[in-house]
Amino acid sequence: MKLEECTKMWQLLGLALEDLKKAESKENVEVRMSVWVKQEGTMCYCCMAGAILMDEGITSVAEISRDIWNRIETIDFLRRGWVREAYHRFTGRWDSNLYFLNIKSYISDHTGFMKDMEDLYAYLKERDI
Repeated sequence: MKLEECTKMWQLLGLALEDLKKAESKENVEVRMSVWVKQEGTMCYCCMAGAILMDEGITSVAEISRDIWNRIETIDFLRRGWVREAYHRFTGRWDSNLYFLNIKSYISDHTGFMKDMEDLYAYLKERDI
C-alpha cells in the first residue's frame, strides 16, 4: 500500500511501522525521530513518517504535496500519542472520544515504543479509525 492510498489512520500507522522496520534494517539508514527525511551522501536519516517517504524514493519534504504532508504529520502525531490531533489532521474533524496516550520513547525504550505502536495500531484497526 502507498501513502496516498491510506484511507484510515490504522492503515497509515501500519505502513509507517512496516517501513520503519525496513529502515532500521538498512546499514545506510539512521532513524532519528527529529528528522523527517534527509539524504547526506550515502547515508539517509529519517523518522517513522519519513521512513515511508524514503521507501517511496522521496529524500526531502520539499518534494511532497499538502495531502502527503498531512498524512506524514498524522503519523508523527500518532507516534507521540497525540491521537486526537492525528485524527483532526487526517480527517479535518475533532473526536472528543480520542485521547492522549503515553507512548514510550523510541530512543530510550525501543521495545516499549514498538509495543505501544503495535497496541495503538490494533486499537485503531479494531475501531476502523
